[in-house]
Amino acid sequence: FRAGKQALIDGFLAARPSQAGAQTLLRRLARHVDDTLRALWAEAGMPSGCCLAAVGGYGRGELFPHSDVDVLVLLPDGDGADVHGPVKAAIEGFITSCWDVGLEIGSSV
Repeated sequence: FRAGKQALIDGFLAARPSQAGAQTLLRRLARHVDDTLRALWAEAGMPSGCCLAAVGGYGRGELFPHSDVDVLVLLPDGDGADVHGPVKAAIEGFITSCWDVGLEIGSSV
């Protein structure tokens, strides 16, 4: 993740930064995070019925280079605040994987 993010930033800086170029960079960074999160979500083996939603600037498709990545994990009805067992382990594994690859993640469940 880190290398891909840096390559996007370096490409932007090498191409004479402009306002249009900056908007393109923000969208590309968000797509790079999309791809990374999809892979990590699948790898975590999240239970059926769980959903990952992008919020904040990232949710709008505008991710600044040093912004955190805000996500919301939605759980099936009945799982609520008392998350335990395999669901809790999957969520913890997913968030840990995000940190491990360099995503500065802010999460809510």
